[in-house]
Amino acid sequence: MNIAVNGKALGAVEKTGVARVALSLIRHIAWLRPDFAFDIFMPHGAADCGLPANVKVYRSGCKFSGNGFTRSFWEQTILPIHIRKNGGYDILLNLTNSAPVLLSPGVPQILLVHDVGFRNKQWFSNFFSSYLTWVVESAAKRGVRFTTVSQTSAQELAAMLPAAAPALVVPNDSDEPPASLAAKKFAHRYGLFIGSLNPRKNISGAIAGFQKFIDTERVEATEHVEVRLHIVGGESAIFAALPPALRECRNVVFQGYVSDAEKWALLKGAAFLLLPSFAEGFGLPVLEALKVGTPVVASDIPVFRELFDNAVEYVDPHSAEDIGRGIREVTENRDKKTQLIAAGSKIVERFSWKAAAQKYVQLLEEMHRAR
Repeated sequence: MNIAVNGKALGAVEKTGVARVALSLIRHIAWLRPDFAFDIFMPHGAADCGLPANVKVYRSGCKFSGNGFTRSFWEQTILPIHIRKNGGYDILLNLTNSAPVLLSPGVPQILLVHDVGFRNKQWFSNFFSSYLTWVVESAAKRGVRFTTVSQTSAQELAAMLPAAAPALVVPNDSDEPPASLAAKKFAHRYGLFIGSLNPRKNISGAIAGFQKFIDTERVEATEHVEVRLHIVGGESAIFAALPPALRECRNVVFQGYVSDAEKWALLKGAAFLLLPSFAEGFGLPVLEALKVGTPVVASDIPVFRELFDNAVEYVDPHSAEDIGRGIREVTENRDKKTQLIAAGSKIVERFSWKAAAQKYVQLLEEMHRAR
C-alpha cells in the first residue's frame, strides 16, 4: 500500500506534542508493516533521521516560512497537487488535526483530531480557530474518516459533527525515557509544568495554585526550603497571549522549549508535575511523568479520569486553593505519593504504540479494500 502523509506540522525543529505523536505513529506503523510505503510531504523543514527505510520525506520546492497562514495555504493548494502529480497513492494520512479539503487530493483521507479545543477563540487566534473549524467541518462533509485519542474527544467530535461517522478511538502512547536517565538537579526543589503556553493549559491557575502552596509552606515550615515551579513549553502566534504579569511571579521559572533529553531529566528530578488544564485530548506529559515515577497533580476533567484513573491527584482547575492543596498532598503526604506512583506504574501498561499502530493498519486496510 502506498500512503501519502500530510507533513504540514512535522518540519519544525521545536516539535509540539501533536507532531511527536504523529511521527511516533508513522514509525510504528512502518515498522509493523514494512510492505507499506510512506511519502511525507512537508512545506519546510528537514527529514527526520529516526524514520524507517520505508518512509521517505519530500520537502516542498516552494520557499514557505514557518508562518501558519502560508503553511495552511500550502496544505490546501500545493499538497493536493503534489499528491495528484506523484500519483499511485491509496490513502492520505493526516495526523496533526488538519487536512486538505479545498482541493481534493483524489484519494481517501484519514484525519486525526486530538480534541476540539480549537473552537474556543479565547484560547486560540481567530484565524487558527476559524481555519481548523472550517477544515474539520468540511472534512466531515467530504467523508474523511476521523480518528481521535480518547473517548472524551470522540464524544466532543460527535457533538460537533452529528452527521459524521463516529471517530475511531486510538489512544496513543508516549516515547520511553532514556535507559540511563539522570534526574535534573538544582539548588532548589521544583515542580514542573510541561505544555505549550496556551491559555487552555491554565497556566494562570497553575501559577496561582503554586503561590498558594508556597505561601502555606512558608507559614508552616520550621526552616525554609525553597521550591520553584519550572514552566517548560513553547509560545506560538496561534495562542492567545498570556498576561505579562505571570512572568514576574515569585519562584516561577519560564524555561521555554527544551530538548527531549532535557525534558526527561526535568521530569525525573521534579517533585511533581502540575497540569491543571481546562481541556485536553490526551495529556501526554501526564503519561510521561507516570513513566518516570513522578507524582502528578492534574485537572479533574473527564479525559484525565478516563485515561489515568487513580494515578493522579485531581484538583479543581478553577480553584487556586484546591490546586495548592493538591501540590501539598503529593509533596507532604508520603503515603499518597507512594500510592500514586504505584498506580501510575500499572496505568502506563495500558498504552502501547504497537497497539495504536495495529488499529491504524486495520483502518488503512479496511479503507483500501473499500476503495
